[in-house]
Amino acid sequence: MNKVSDEQLAAIRKSAMEIQDAIQNIQTLLACGNMEHAREMLEADIKDMEVKIRKLLYKVHHNKITRSEQSQGKGKPKRIRWETYVGQDMPRIRGNTLEEVEEQLVKYYGLTQILNPSAPHPNSMAGVYPTWIRERKENTSLAPQTWSRDAYTFMEMLEDDPFAKRDLNRITRKEAQEWLNKKAREHHMDRKKANRFKTLVNALEKYAFANDRVKTKTFSLLTIQPEFLVRKKEIQKEDAIYLKGEIPIFINTAWENYQKLGSRNDGYLASIFNHSFGLRVAELVTIQWTDLYRESNKLHICRHEVEVKELSKDSRPCRSGYRTVDGLKKGVPDRWLPVPPDAWIFLDRIRVEHEQRGVNPDCPWVFVNTEGTDHIHAQNVEKALRLINKVKINGRPVFANKIGGCHEIRRTFASALIDGDKLSRKELQKLMGHKHFSTTLTYYDYSGRTIGELGKDVADALCVPLPAFDKEKCS
Repeated sequence: MNKVSDEQLAAIRKSAMEIQDAIQNIQTLLACGNMEHAREMLEADIKDMEVKIRKLLYKVHHNKITRSEQSQGKGKPKRIRWETYVGQDMPRIRGNTLEEVEEQLVKYYGLTQILNPSAPHPNSMAGVYPTWIRERKENTSLAPQTWSRDAYTFMEMLEDDPFAKRDLNRITRKEAQEWLNKKAREHHMDRKKANRFKTLVNALEKYAFANDRVKTKTFSLLTIQPEFLVRKKEIQKEDAIYLKGEIPIFINTAWENYQKLGSRNDGYLASIFNHSFGLRVAELVTIQWTDLYRESNKLHICRHEVEVKELSKDSRPCRSGYRTVDGLKKGVPDRWLPVPPDAWIFLDRIRVEHEQRGVNPDCPWVFVNTEGTDHIHAQNVEKALRLINKVKINGRPVFANKIGGCHEIRRTFASALIDGDKLSRKELQKLMGHKHFSTTLTYYDYSGRTIGELGKDVADALCVPLPAFDKEKCS
């Protein structure tokens, strides 16, 4: 890369930063809707400033950029090419358009960050994010779900926000508070979502402060005001679990979908099987035949699947595969579950199905992929559940309001055990694999009857008499 002198770099940086700050201030005003009457004029100003920034390039590059026409053969139109000469390490830069050549020159002279008007300020939240997220990913004590959740939160709420690209040193406390409240209202944040968002903002500011990019921490002193948050909608029992009348429909639909020609997705079999055990999907897909003990009538849950994620060049999380990990998530110890008689019958039928499909008899996994070489993954089960939940009877969807996912089956399992009232708290906690029984009651207890089922008992208990009138006139 051709070196630019310190004097040239300082002059370009100063001019570019002034123009870039002006652009970001205008974009912020437009996003807030404070200058609707001047929108067209301001957008024109932004284009003019972008042109000025491109012209700063020619303070460094003094050779001409020439246009030439190249023949592509007889009867074909000539090809337009642009080119210019630079240093000895790269004598010539070519492109199909003038803009392509200019972009290559910007990279060649190492001015990408300075001359790109849409790039975030180096001292902004968006500016420090790429370095921060990569350091966070390399922290081996963090689970992939932790840093990837931060990455998805950034992509959803900060990546395209002009305010997040502004220099943190130039943001006042009043502007920061107004922006936090505005984001909460725009994204309909409840308390949990707001805490996650605010934690990310604080972490980015703290990282910038630790690296001497920010002089004071403005956001750490602020909170999102409660009146801008929405109350989390309470999940009704009908939407959270499969009711007793729905379970047979679910199982028959799953079996019919599995039997369809060309389907053979063991995710359907896993969904049926899980109604007897209430496992996490990561535990369900990694069950081996050696984990089943017919003599003692037990199932050993001792491993789980982890989604492996990496960061792309533009700091976006992307799935790179799966791996099986011995032990359970969050340090929960292995657990043993009783196997009902019907579950053994179903497991024998799974073996028959695998034999008919030509699955290798030495394959250790209970639920195998279509090739019969490895276990299925969480996405196979989730795909099967999505298709099951679309079933219709007489043209009406049966599971239309279901939240979706394997956790519905898990909540159904926990609620059924609580309804049965035959297990102690400790036993129920062990079966669910929770560290604390409060987790079971808070997130998995949808036992009891629905409002419709309670209607008759409520009416009988109240016995509210009607006033004296002719009831026949009401019919």
